[in-house]
Formats: sequence, structure tokens, C-alpha cells
Amino acid sequence: ACCSVVGHPAYMAVDDFTDSFWDSGAVDAANLTVALDAVSETVNSIEVQWTEDFAAEFKVLARTQGDEWDILEHTKEGDGSNSLVELVSPLTVGSGLQIRIEMTRQARGRSNYGIRSLVVKGCKLKGVSLSAYANQTAAKTPLFTLQEALTPVVFSVVPERGTTAGGGDIT
Repeated sequence: ACCSVVGHPAYMAVDDFTDSFWDSGAVDAANLTVALDAVSETVNSIEVQWTEDFAAEFKVLARTQGDEWDILEHTKEGDGSNSLVELVSPLTVGSGLQIRIEMTRQARGRSNYGIRSLVVKGCKLKGVSLSAYANQTAAKTPLFTLQEALTPVVFSVVPERGTTAGGGDIT
């Protein structure tokens, strides 16, 4: 199964545009991972803003480079409303932090998963590089860099030459 529907690649879950979104395509289970890289910043909360193709069951996980995934939230009866995970202990970005949404059961009558926005909030998130990928390994370089504190804003997305912004080869 493919990791994204054409026109809705993983980075669209973190591009800060309300009319774009990531779509998994028709799969039983999927995951969306966001890699954050900065000197020493913190994450205080994570919000998943779903499309109509929301996950009825999902986990929000985090890890630093090479560590095991820690479950921050496990929702078994998601209803499609925005899912906010407020962290008791902030996560440090500087150590290769990754955040993953593991989706294991679709909403009734749906075959895809869709995330409109994955919002990562924290203290001084200015200058954090972010890459997003679905059901695959991380991109070689960040897709873009956040330019504003607290509310991430993406100013541009520049794919590598010879690829689409979602990573597919067009040559």
C-alpha cells in the first residue's frame, strides 16, 4: 500500500495551510512521523487536526534519535474532533526528537486516514527544522524550517530537483 494519496503527501500535515492535508490512501494501518531538529527547544503540546477520514483508534508517540517510542496518548474511541496532547514534562527538540501518529482503526465507513494539521507547540520553536514522512524512512534533508515562535508558519517548501514535494521521482 502507498503511504500517501497523490496530491496529499506527508509534509501537508505540517505546512500550516488549512486547505491542505495528508491522506494515507486506502490502508488498514498507517503512521505519520514528524522529525524536529533544533539546538535545545522544548515541546509542550501536540495537536492532531483530523480531516473527515479521522482515526477512531490511534497513538501519539515520541522518541529521541535511537530511543524506543514512548506512548504519550492512546485514544481508542476517536470522534474526529481535534486531539490535543498536553505534556506534563516538556520534550526536548535538540536531541533528534520525532513525533509519530500511529493510526490503527479508521472511522466507521472510511478506508483512509487524513490529518489536516499536526501542530507542535512549545517554548521558542523559532528555527526548528521539520520533516514529515509517512510509512517510510525520513527524508535526507528537512522539507522546510519553521520561522516563527509558538505558531509554526511555513514560508516555502522546496523539493529536491527531480522529485515532487512528496518525494516521488518525476524524472
